[in-house]
Amino acid sequence: MSGKFNVITGSKRSIHVQVARDIARGILSGDLAEGSIIPGEMALCEQFGISVLHFVKR
Repeated sequence: MSGKFNVITGSKRSIHVQVARDIARGILSGDLAEGSIIPGEMALCEQFGISVLHFVKR
C-alpha cells in the first residue's frame, strides 16, 4: 500500500480529518481492496508526510 496516499500540505482542515478522508476515498474508489489491512500509525504518518503527533486525535 506504500505510496498510495497524498502528502498533506496547505489545507485548513485538521490533519486527522484529511487522513480519514483520503483513506475513505481509497476505499470508495476501490484502491483499497475489501479485506485489505490499513497500515499502522507510523506507516501512515510516513506515507502522508506528517508527524505522529499530528496524526493522533485525542
